[in-house]
Amino acid sequence: MLLSLNEYGAPAKRKWPEPFLRSLRDESQKWKLILGLPKEPFSVEYVDRGVHSIRGQGVAGFLKIDDTAIEIRPKFLSTAFDHSWRRALWRILTLVEDEPSLAAVSNAMVVENEDSFSDLLGWILLNSVRLAKLQGVPRGYVEVKDVLPVLRGRIDLSRMVELIWRPYILPCVYDNFSENIPLNRLVRWATAQLALLVNSPRLGKMLSDEADEFVGVDSIPPGLVEAEHISLPVQYTHLDPALHVSRLLLRRQSLQHAEDEFRAPGFLWKSSEIFERFVGYLLERILREDYSLLRLESFRQPLAYRQGRNIFTRPDYRILSNNKTITVLDAKYKVWRKNKRPMVQDVYQIMAAGRINDCRRVFLIYPRSDNTEPPVMTWRISGAGRPVTFTALFIDLSWMAQENGEQMLLNALRAYLSPILCAV
Repeated sequence: MLLSLNEYGAPAKRKWPEPFLRSLRDESQKWKLILGLPKEPFSVEYVDRGVHSIRGQGVAGFLKIDDTAIEIRPKFLSTAFDHSWRRALWRILTLVEDEPSLAAVSNAMVVENEDSFSDLLGWILLNSVRLAKLQGVPRGYVEVKDVLPVLRGRIDLSRMVELIWRPYILPCVYDNFSENIPLNRLVRWATAQLALLVNSPRLGKMLSDEADEFVGVDSIPPGLVEAEHISLPVQYTHLDPALHVSRLLLRRQSLQHAEDEFRAPGFLWKSSEIFERFVGYLLERILREDYSLLRLESFRQPLAYRQGRNIFTRPDYRILSNNKTITVLDAKYKVWRKNKRPMVQDVYQIMAAGRINDCRRVFLIYPRSDNTEPPVMTWRISGAGRPVTFTALFIDLSWMAQENGEQMLLNALRAYLSPILCAV
């Protein structure tokens, strides 16, 4: 069964089995610690007559408990139509975590259905692996330790003591040209993992069969550090989406294993962190492509001093020319009130950062959660001094479901920022 929730949206209400509720509460507590959330990601409350409500907050992704798969649609994709939010989330995750080859990612986006986020990742992985296998399975040299009747490679000095009681064989270390390389081990592991998580029985069977076809490849994935340094041979560019899906899953799995080896399979991301990192990615691209003399910096700055004790302000980013701050930008993952004004404390924070850095204009960047919101609103600040104005920008991340969605977002941000950046 699939339970689809919207982050901070209406709760799902029904009579849930008590073992399921206990497991969900346990997982919620663990993920709160893993992701450093202020609240548990799943709010479970008793309603009436055996009915409980389940609500998702602060996270995006999916979790599977017994035969129930739970997925949470992030608030920053609330404007997306139908199933397109899953494509948008996939593209955003790959960009903020890896910045993959966009052409390769697009080629793997042909899927038969998008009924769940886990199924979407499963189809991307399956299509990517199948396209890559047309070129043959990647191979490479792997160090092997073995005992042989003749010397191959070099003597394994760590096992010399074995010669005392078995002098007729030699402990050897040699390189073998094999399919059992870290890349194949990682992809095989991810394929087997998703086979257990997807909702489509047909897709699960195809993923399981694909994992079994990695003959001679260990089912244990490489460590996270080793996986992060895997590079693809030029002839295997079709495997790029599979590599990115596998890394996404391994990073989540590594977080879980750091806490507990026995837990429900799930892959959750902190929504506010995804949004803030994606805003930083877009700003970095604009500066890199259009304003090479400017640089983006994430900062934490003292606001006031007293006997070694400082009060800090921490907007997310500032744009600098040499050592002079041009503007300050703060990505805010918040819901606006009905009065269509930002929260006062957010305004105070960005104003303080603008004053310290002597900026004329400062920006608050929000996810667009309502199609009736204007894309930009500017206020003039009362009184003398800087900043003179602050601007609230709304970016619609649901555009990322489209092939040219990233370019559309870049163009929109360029239009808002170019009057300031071009004047430098």
